[in-house]
This record gives sequence, C-alpha cells and structure tokens, in this order.
Amino acid sequence: MLSGFLKAHTGNVRVRALEHGDPEIITVLTHIAWTHSQLGHDDTAAETMHDVLDVQREVLGREHRDTLEAMANTAYLYNKAKRYARAQALAESLCATRDRVLGPTHSETFSAESLLLFIYINSRQHKKAATLAKAVYRKQLPILGPDHEDVAAVKSAMEDSEEAIMLGSLGHLGIAAVQTWWSSKYRERI
Repeated sequence: MLSGFLKAHTGNVRVRALEHGDPEIITVLTHIAWTHSQLGHDDTAAETMHDVLDVQREVLGREHRDTLEAMANTAYLYNKAKRYARAQALAESLCATRDRVLGPTHSETFSAESLLLFIYINSRQHKKAATLAKAVYRKQLPILGPDHEDVAAVKSAMEDSEEAIMLGSLGHLGIAAVQTWWSSKYRERI
C-alpha cells in the first residue's frame, strides 16, 4: 500500500522541488528516496535522489555542503542499485570536490573516499580498491588511530582487496566489513 502511494505521489513532489527549490520539498523528496530504498526500489530511490542532487546543484551550487551530501547519497543509492558506472562517476567527483573544498584529511573527505572504496569493491575493481584503501588508510591512521572503526574497516578492505587481486575474487569478510560500516553511516542520517 505504501509502495503504491509513494510511486503515485513522487512525480508531483519532484516537479514542485524542481520548479521551486523549496528546502522543505527537497527534504520530503530525500525522505521519499530513502523510503524507496528501504522498500527495495533501488532504481527509483537512486533516480529520486538524483533529482534532489540536481535541485541542490541549481539552488545551492555545486560545492555547497548539502549538494555534496546529496551527491554522496545519490552515489550510494546507484551503488545499491548495482549501477556502478554512475555511482563511481559521482563518487570520484565527490572525492575530488571534498578534497579541494574541505581538505584531504577532513572527515567528510574520508567518508567520500570510503564510499568510493565501497563502490570499487562492489564492482569488483580490486586493483583500484586496493590502491585507494592504502591511500585512505595512510591518511586516516595518524589522525584517527589504529583502533578507530573507520580505520579498521579500511584496513580490512585493503587486505581483502590485495588478497582478491591474488585470488581473483574478493573475500566475503572484506565486503561485509565495508558494507556494514558504510550502511551504518547512512542509517545514522535517516
């Protein structure tokens, strides 16, 4: 029942958000995207969040914090929908922008890099995953310390990616560690 209601009314909310750029409508549209995701409508969730991103870019600009958050959410949802090329393109752009705007050791830059790592792992790009994981690990370790959960997740992904390069397939523990960590970051925001 909720699923049918969402599908019927999402289009109207999109039109209003795009026409007016109203922050409350953008918030509603964001919640609709996450609800679609929770219901398993991954493609619809990703496209709806992409609408949010388009509005944020137009209204707030490409480097505004809310726009960058919408970009991260959109990349995450495209990844969840197994649309890896779109997810990767957004995440790579997000990493470059956050690095330039916030700096290479900002927590939101680390978060963007972890998202890109997650996408590389899911799309079986083991060499890229291993290279990125090493770089992120080297940056995070002196700042967050060896016992921090984010550092441990990146280290696990790095080790599993290196093993996957040798074995030709990624170990289930590495995928599970990064997926659990990344999913928990998004559950906190909902």
